[in-house]
Amino acid sequence: MRPDVAADSEPEPDFAVVLARDYSRAHPTTAALVIEIAGSSLTLDRTVKAEIYAQASVPEYWVVDLAGGVVEVFDRSERGRFTRHRTFRRGDSIRPAARPRITIAVGAILWKRRRG
Repeated sequence: MRPDVAADSEPEPDFAVVLARDYSRAHPTTAALVIEIAGSSLTLDRTVKAEIYAQASVPEYWVVDLAGGVVEVFDRSERGRFTRHRTFRRGDSIRPAARPRITIAVGAILWKRRRG
């Protein structure tokens, strides 16, 4: 993430895919992919956090919408904003931009809530 963005905010993503390096002295400053698990934070994750990650030049950002049963993918940032927003449902697969040979089933990301 750009130093000015990182200094102004600490969004603390649920998951971040970072380069393999020694982080014993400092946290990573960038990520190839950031993932947020959204429950009550869905609106914040779709708006404020998406803007923070786009401004920080994170190339791909996923929001796992537990209530909606979907994974939203934000990518293709331009001028500090993501210009593409796609929604994937159970039965769909996602290929992370950083590793396009990997295919991740949306159903493997989402889990069913137990009733009662």
